[in-house]
Amino acid sequence: MQLRDIFPQVVPRESAGATSSDRFEYQRDWALCTLLKLHDSGADYLMAFDLHEDVIVFDSGDNPTGIWFYQVKTRKGRYWTVGDIIRPKANSTLSTLAKLFTNYLYFPLYTRELSFVSNNLVNFSQSASTGNANSVAFSSLSSSEQKKMIDAVREQCQTASDPDLSLIRFNVAPLSLEDHVSHATGKLAEFLERLSPTKKFRVSLVYKTLAAEISRRNNHSDPLASFVDVQTKKGIGRVGFAGVLQQMGAFEDYDANWQRIENRLNTEAVSVLEIEILKERFFTMEAKRTDTENTSLFNTLRDLDAIVQRVKTTSVSTTLAGALSEILSFARAEFRSSVPVDDYDIKALALMCWYETRQLSPTDSSPSEKEA
Repeated sequence: MQLRDIFPQVVPRESAGATSSDRFEYQRDWALCTLLKLHDSGADYLMAFDLHEDVIVFDSGDNPTGIWFYQVKTRKGRYWTVGDIIRPKANSTLSTLAKLFTNYLYFPLYTRELSFVSNNLVNFSQSASTGNANSVAFSSLSSSEQKKMIDAVREQCQTASDPDLSLIRFNVAPLSLEDHVSHATGKLAEFLERLSPTKKFRVSLVYKTLAAEISRRNNHSDPLASFVDVQTKKGIGRVGFAGVLQQMGAFEDYDANWQRIENRLNTEAVSVLEIEILKERFFTMEAKRTDTENTSLFNTLRDLDAIVQRVKTTSVSTTLAGALSEILSFARAEFRSSVPVDDYDIKALALMCWYETRQLSPTDSSPSEKEA
């Protein structure tokens, strides 16, 4: 059987449960920064949340052959000690390290790395200080530290022989505990600039949307019947991430689009008052569009876009204002149920659809998509 068939059948050890708000927000921002790195790499991936571990990464969104497990912890003040990570937690027979290792027991053929991630260092002996102290492999630890970990995991996981802990790595996250939101927002700004250097993004809105997407998937608790459920309900992959950005209009230059709209409406002698109202609604709807959970708005936008594209090819009107009137008339007649927007909102959304360039992330769009 393939990994995509096996994975949904293995019941997770536990969920994060009552994770503190501060810790989850740190975990979420670490995941977001890691997601940006994965997307930048150009390789396929699927990141999933609170599923066997705090964060896991598959090497493919469709047919994965490997998994990276990340246990993300926070600690104020002092370093972690070896004792901290091998001592069983309260009301549990397993320590932090043993819990991390159980992922290998579930998926021995597919586990590529077991990573303990924290804002603080694990205080290993000097013999472990070879290479980068912010990323320490189990193999670089002193023999005494290795033995302590092996003995603890063997006893707690009740393995017949000494467990192979060679896949374990201890990483210090580059996010500070006090300023992780600013760090993640900064990394997102750099990422978006690389994708579209000429576009001015509302980075804070994009950040809030992506943070909400991660939170929604993290908090999904219904049983997963198949790997498709992992993809759509608990994870974000390359295609899905690009889709979220496109859905919220992240690659649209709304300032430039509005300028084109305003210039045309001015030439058609539309009143200053109406233009000002349309402008206010246009940018209000742009902001609301970043809320990808606003299904009512997205359903309205989808239905309205179909009307706009039809009017574009069939309208006898020679003015944009006249076309907007036609679109409004069709919308009110064709929408199956009342929508939570007024006539100006519909016109603003119609203008958004009319002038949308349908841009995709440059790294995710094919030549045919760019030309469409």
